[in-house]
Amino acid sequence: MIDDLDELAAEADRAARENRWLEAAFLYERARERETAPQRAAELATEAAYAWYHADRSYRALELVLEILRGPPDAINAWVRSETARLRYYVAFDDPRPERLARLLEEACTSADALYDGASSDSAGMRADVARIMGDWPAALEHCEVAWSRGADRGRIHRAWHAEIAAETCLVLGRTREAHRWMTCVEDFADIHWIRRSAAELRLDLAVAENQAQTARSALLRVDELIATEQAPWARNRVEMTGVRALLLDPGNGDPGDPSHLARHRLAQSGPFETTPYRDLLTAYRRRHVEATIELAALRHGAGVPPVDDFYYLRPQTAPAPSAPPPGMADRVRRARAASAAAVEAGTLADEPLGCTWRADLARELLGRTEELAAVFGL
Repeated sequence: MIDDLDELAAEADRAARENRWLEAAFLYERARERETAPQRAAELATEAAYAWYHADRSYRALELVLEILRGPPDAINAWVRSETARLRYYVAFDDPRPERLARLLEEACTSADALYDGASSDSAGMRADVARIMGDWPAALEHCEVAWSRGADRGRIHRAWHAEIAAETCLVLGRTREAHRWMTCVEDFADIHWIRRSAAELRLDLAVAENQAQTARSALLRVDELIATEQAPWARNRVEMTGVRALLLDPGNGDPGDPSHLARHRLAQSGPFETTPYRDLLTAYRRRHVEATIELAALRHGAGVPPVDDFYYLRPQTAPAPSAPPPGMADRVRRARAASAAAVEAGTLADEPLGCTWRADLARELLGRTEELAAVFGL
C-alpha cells in the first residue's frame, strides 16, 4: 500500500494515462484524504471525479463535484472552477435535455476560455464533441480544427483527442485523405498508452472504412492487445462494435448468416455492463445497428454481393441482375428487415432526448439497402 502523498498522486496519474480509471479514482481519493492544503485537495478531488466519470461511475463523479463546490471558497481556483464546469456538462449527457446541455456547455466554455485569454482549445473541443453527438459532422470538424490550431498550452484536453475526433469525423464525411493526416497527428503523441490505443483504433476505422479486410484484421488484433486493461466500458463497447464490422468484411470468414460466424461470436462476447439509463439507450442502439449490419451482410452473401462497410459506406453495395430468389433468400430478407427496423426504433429512442435524428437515419439507410437487394429477387 502506498502511503506517501506524492507517490499516491504520481501512481494515480500513471493509472489515468493508461485508462485504468477505477484504480486512478481510488488513488486520487486516497491522495485527497491525505492532502492538508485545501486548494490542492480540491484539485485531487477534481481528478478523482474525472476518473470516476470515465469508469462509468457518474454518480460518484457528481458527488465529488458537489463536495468541491460546497467546500471552502478559497479552495476553488480558476482551474478547479473550469474543470468542475466541464465535468458537470459531461455528466449531463447521462440525462440529456437540450436546453440544459446548451446552458452547461456555455458555462463550461466560458470557464475554460477565462483561463486562456478568451480562446481555449478545451471550449472548441467541447463544441466539437456536442456537434458530433448531435450528428452535425461539418460543425464538429470545424471546431476540432479550431481546437487544434490553438496549440498545446491553451487547454487541458490533450491535442491527440482533438485530432482523433477530427479523423473520425472526416471518415463519416467521406474525406479519407484528411482522416489519414489527422491519424498521423495522433500518432505523433504515441508515447502515452491511451493515445497508442486511439491511434490503433483509427487504423482499424480507416481499414474498415476503406474495405481493407486483411488490414482490418491485423489492426483489430492490435486494438484488442492495447485495450486489454481498459476500464472504461463505453470504450470497450465501441471497439467490439467496430470489430464486428471488421470481421464482416472478410469473405474468408464464411457466411455471416451462419450462427458460428466470427462476427456473431464477437458480438455475443460483448455482454452488458453497468451504466446510466441514457447510455443504455446508446448501447442498445449500437448493438441493434451492428445486428442489422450482420443480417444485411448475410443477405449480401446469399445474393452473391461483395461485402461492404455499412457505417461509413464509402463503397456502395452492388446489386445483381433481377432473378428468381435462391433457396433461403426470403428468410435472409426477413431477418435483415426485422433487424433494420429494430435499429431504426433504437436509434429513434437514442436521438429523441437530444432532439436529433442521425442515428435513426443511419439505421433507415440499412433498411433501404435491404430493400434494394430484396427488390432484385421480387421479395
